[in-house]
Amino acid sequence: MKKILLFHMNMPRIAEISAVCRGLGIEVQPVAPSEYGQSLGKLAGMILPEGMGMPGGMGMPTPPPDKIRMPGSGITSEMLVFAGMDQPEVFAFLQALREAGIGPVALKAMVTPFNACWSPEALFQELEKEHAAMTKKV
Repeated sequence: MKKILLFHMNMPRIAEISAVCRGLGIEVQPVAPSEYGQSLGKLAGMILPEGMGMPGGMGMPTPPPDKIRMPGSGITSEMLVFAGMDQPEVFAFLQALREAGIGPVALKAMVTPFNACWSPEALFQELEKEHAAMTKKV
């Protein structure tokens, strides 16, 4: 199933993106801050191996309690995450967004086997770093 996870978006923005997605057969899933503690794979509806994406799962150390932040505290701007979509489908969506006159979302990624166990906040932090590096004025 083609799906786009929406993070840190207001209702008018969700409605605009949803209208574009309806025409492309893409499911839209706004993700509430209370769900940010789940892995990207779980949010996308993927079946992950037991423990994958959980603190302390798959041999990963559990962070000390004082280092665990409240879910949702680290995502401070809009982010799109594509699931079950290939590159041409993502490009078609982005083109349809432009054609509809809907402003861009700077932070975008696809769910991959590599990042499926990441939290939305971990992905957000990585995308922010990449975006800053790409837009850095030299």
